[in-house]
Amino acid sequence: MSSASAKKPLTGEPSPEEVELGSVSQNPPAASVDVDLTESNTAAIGVGMAPVGSTASSSSSGAASRSNSEGSDRGVGLTATLRRKGSRMSAVLQASFPLSQLANSSNTAQLGSIQSMDLDEPVTTAEAVTALIITLVDCSVVLLPRMMANVGYVPAPIWMLAAGFATFECGLLIAEACDHVERRHNIVINSYEALAKQALGPISAVLLGIIKNLALMGFVVVYMQLAVETIVNLAKGEKTTRFGESEGLIRQAIQTKVRFFMVLPAFLAIAFVRSVKQVARIAVFSSFAVAVVVGSVVVACIWRSMLIPVCDTSMPLPWFNCRDYTAWAGRFITLGKPWVEQGQAIAFFFFLYAGLSTVPTLRARLQDKSKMPKVLRISFGLTTVLFLSIMCVGYWGWGNLAHENTLLGLSEAIPMFPLLGLCGKECLLVSIFCASPVYTHCIFSSMEGACSGKAADPASRLNTFLRFVLLSILVCITHIVPFVVQVSGLISSVFIVFTDLLFPLLIYYSSVSSLPEARFSPRMLLHAALLVFASMVLVMGFHGSWSSLQYQLKSKSFEER
Repeated sequence: MSSASAKKPLTGEPSPEEVELGSVSQNPPAASVDVDLTESNTAAIGVGMAPVGSTASSSSSGAASRSNSEGSDRGVGLTATLRRKGSRMSAVLQASFPLSQLANSSNTAQLGSIQSMDLDEPVTTAEAVTALIITLVDCSVVLLPRMMANVGYVPAPIWMLAAGFATFECGLLIAEACDHVERRHNIVINSYEALAKQALGPISAVLLGIIKNLALMGFVVVYMQLAVETIVNLAKGEKTTRFGESEGLIRQAIQTKVRFFMVLPAFLAIAFVRSVKQVARIAVFSSFAVAVVVGSVVVACIWRSMLIPVCDTSMPLPWFNCRDYTAWAGRFITLGKPWVEQGQAIAFFFFLYAGLSTVPTLRARLQDKSKMPKVLRISFGLTTVLFLSIMCVGYWGWGNLAHENTLLGLSEAIPMFPLLGLCGKECLLVSIFCASPVYTHCIFSSMEGACSGKAADPASRLNTFLRFVLLSILVCITHIVPFVVQVSGLISSVFIVFTDLLFPLLIYYSSVSSLPEARFSPRMLLHAALLVFASMVLVMGFHGSWSSLQYQLKSKSFEER
């Protein structure tokens, strides 16, 4: 981006001269703006405190000035004007990509942003649904069959539906809170941090930003470990043995080499992606890669279910070369405590739906803001159907022997599967390395906004050094705790439970405190149930994930002896 080109810092907060709603349309037209969030004048994205940049335009009738500021969301601003090049759907894909969570992030996460929409055009309901689904669905879907194998085919769908409904209801609360705050303060809310600041105060907005950025770092750790495991599996290193050494020890040694000599350099190269436009262009490839990954998992699992018979339960254990299923608890229980697996599953399923911080930004771009509840219903409904389908089909094909990463188990199965597995694993790597710049850019932008001097200058050597140090620390974390499911559960139970459950409830009731909605209603009982579910995620999810992590660490230590 040329330094001579006009740039406007985008922000999640309205200017002090707030524009009355009566003088601002829901989707005010704006000139094409080139955005560079890595500018030194960009404030901390994570805390939503960027300086306001707005342009005032006066018509012959003396119309009021309109604010062109856009908020950073989910710790990032994927904010770049997508001029009309290619199809409208391509613009939506570049605008919405994850975040992933996941990322979404996770999804993941799914904790990202949907704010690269073409500012010249409002977003239709169909485009908003597509954008939100892309934000929620990421490569973590390959872990779903194992989750059902761990907890049983009865509790797994129940926990997933509970997580999906809780997140959906909190999304509705965020959208309604935006409506109330806009009417009360006569402003336009276009970021999660701006909403939190208006409803709860600036300290809460700062706290929300910190939690979101810590969660983003967790997503990067999960992506790094997924990349390590996938590369090792592609190289068939996990089948390599040497005389006198265990297979597990050899696998750990190979993972260490891959982690520090392949994955770390790749992420250090990603650190040089400094432009929001570059991030958006790269991220769009991840959406197509995830689609191939999902297709590979579904096809291979259906194929395997037709080739491998169901186990004869009248025969004594152990059962091999067959499929067995359990209703209420998996055959392999961590430390003999089924509730540990249940807690871990609750946290992981909630991890899949991380992404509510995109709601204010997406709502601000809608042609009709009143359609936001419909967007949430369709998006979360279709996403839940997709998650349930992948989990059930994968479990049907593998049973209780499902691999933690379904794609990695394909190459160890029937010889006909490796081709599908190879295609899926390569696309999984594409998804990881194309999604990672979204998260790293968020973290670095927040870091630059919180610093001053050369540390805030993306072109300085000090800034580059700090990027390298942060990524090296995250890689070292994956070396200490190389367990994707357990780390995902901890991220969900420690961070996402606050951003996607507790903060929405606090924001909503703070925004309606003086309105009739604050009176007792049956809906409050539902919100009380949400608090109970949040407590389950926070307590059971953390304890289950932490206990499982300790068990895995002990197993790892035993293999190293």
